[in-house]
Amino acid sequence: MYMEKDNALLELSTLPQFSKLKQDTFCLVMDSLLSIAREQIGRALENNSGDIWGDIVDPVQQVINRVHRAWGQISHINGVVNSSVVREAYNVLAPKVTSFFAEISQNAELFESLKDLRNSESFDTLNLEQRKFVDNQIRDFRLGGAELSDENQDRLRVISENLSKLSSSFNDNVLDATDKYFLQILDNERLDGIPLGVVNAAKSAAQARGLPGWCFTLHAPSWIPFMQSCKDRPLREQMYRAFVTRASEFGDDLFDNTENMKEILLNRSEKARLLGFDNFADFSLQTKMVTDAQEVRDFLKSMIDAAKPVAQHEVQVVSEFAKAELNIDSLKPWDLSFAIDRLKERSFSFSDEEVRRYLPLSKVKQGLFRLVHDLYNVDIQKLSGDVWHSDVEIYQVSNDRDEVVGYFYVDLFSRPGKRPGAWMDDAISRWRGGTYDQLPVAYLVCNFPEPGVGENDSFLSHDEVQTFFHEMGHVLHHVLTKVDVMGVSGINGVEWDAVELPSQFMENFCWDWGVVQKISCDPVTGDSMPRSLFDKLLKAKNFMSGIQTLRQLEFSLFDFEIHSKCDGSLDVQRTLADVRRQTSVIATPEYNRFAHSFSHIFGGGYAAGYYSYKWAEVLSADAFEAFQEEPEKNPELGKRFLREILSMGGARSALENFIAFRKRPPKIDALLRQSGLAGS
Repeated sequence: MYMEKDNALLELSTLPQFSKLKQDTFCLVMDSLLSIAREQIGRALENNSGDIWGDIVDPVQQVINRVHRAWGQISHINGVVNSSVVREAYNVLAPKVTSFFAEISQNAELFESLKDLRNSESFDTLNLEQRKFVDNQIRDFRLGGAELSDENQDRLRVISENLSKLSSSFNDNVLDATDKYFLQILDNERLDGIPLGVVNAAKSAAQARGLPGWCFTLHAPSWIPFMQSCKDRPLREQMYRAFVTRASEFGDDLFDNTENMKEILLNRSEKARLLGFDNFADFSLQTKMVTDAQEVRDFLKSMIDAAKPVAQHEVQVVSEFAKAELNIDSLKPWDLSFAIDRLKERSFSFSDEEVRRYLPLSKVKQGLFRLVHDLYNVDIQKLSGDVWHSDVEIYQVSNDRDEVVGYFYVDLFSRPGKRPGAWMDDAISRWRGGTYDQLPVAYLVCNFPEPGVGENDSFLSHDEVQTFFHEMGHVLHHVLTKVDVMGVSGINGVEWDAVELPSQFMENFCWDWGVVQKISCDPVTGDSMPRSLFDKLLKAKNFMSGIQTLRQLEFSLFDFEIHSKCDGSLDVQRTLADVRRQTSVIATPEYNRFAHSFSHIFGGGYAAGYYSYKWAEVLSADAFEAFQEEPEKNPELGKRFLREILSMGGARSALENFIAFRKRPPKIDALLRQSGLAGS
């Protein structure tokens, strides 16, 4: 077996050593690691002397941790600096790693050992987090097929491997389709309205391709401002069509996700039925805060009922404005962002670009870290260290006793070969009291615009600032945990529809004047954003909130419906059209293939759980309102939020955590008020 002692992929005593990773040995190392892991699990089961936690649970967790850390580095590199070598290794290994974890979840001896522990007197001697871990594991064994026949277990493993391959292929297609497309403009008159920084970036993109003119791409720093500001309507339509047909039959056949989607849904449906559930949505809810499908539908319907009248009025207002002021007789989807931005400028006398000039990334980062200190009394310091790209930074987090509690990486700029969007992922989970201790480590990844030519800093829109705060909330949830059992520390073991609570909670501070003063800076004078501009921004906070809310509800309902009804006859586009009849307030072109790039549910972990974003908004809005109700008690509330929610991780249920913080169950009222939907 191939196992180099000094192979960086296997290093457990330090932070990941990215520059030392040998990409051409990924497959050899992981194959050997998986083989050794199987042997070690077998020995742990053989050597059981009666101390199930010490003899079995702890050694097996060591094995899982070793695999997770090695595989996590490969997965991360595949997402942030994708290359043909890494992609090939990832696609070869993903089914093998999936099969390994499927084997563990179906290991009868391990399952029986956990049940024996749960039913023994020694279970009562375990602490809270250990007991929660055991209960979660028993549930997960059942969901992993441990109680199925051998034949059905074999089939379930095949399904899991299929899903791993299909999801990887789905994500690859979205990345490749996004990277491949660009809109070349040769006539500078057609650039009218587009911000100078975006134009300069497009010039650089053209030069990098050896082309004249300007090249605009489907990456967020190019696509979003283009659609908001380009006055050339045919160009907006061209970019819109390219974006909404990514990875579909309307583009390059190599990147078409049509079959991937069909096979993913069929495999998930079969998996759910094998495990005794009517559909994948019911299966998915077993690890959610909401446990009943009807409760999800009722929640989404109540939100649609609140948002739709508001959205219908908003579309009417925008349509009338577009017709009167922009010479657009019939508002189309490619006009919406452009018209809304022009109306916003007219209504509130400011533009997003005017706000952007006051939000240099360095100042935003400094202010964000200061806010974290003020809320939770922790310090964040930059370190020098080994990273996967020159843009990446490493930070160390210390508590009020100067004890290091964790680390996180920050990778903020868009580039080819990097997965679109923004996300946080765990690199290492906190684990103390076992054979060895380890501190939590997280990745914070965004796709912001790079500094312009001749500039030392990047400037963010207010939406991008909210994204940064959002992902930082996830980081804090993972890094500030005080739970010592790996399976329930940090974000581990947290119900999927509650894991967005800390992230969405942090977004609220982007609307706090005291915080905005600290994150903003005039590039010339050094003064913070003028209060008058912030007041305009605040007044515009819920501008078009009905349209924005309905769009998220469309995604959520579509996701839940396709995973509730999936069988061989399911028509994804027809289902999406049915959902749009309930949620849309502006007609969508027939060619729109949004689902083909919906990576959250087809390539990520949000299948039958995209509603979580809105569900968690209920929690986050309610939690943040506590800070608004008694601002003089914010330091005390920050400590309580840290103690009862962030530090607890998955050691208690999310509902118990929330009630411990808020002193009552959550209510939807705060979200409706904060979104401008109350009384609609």
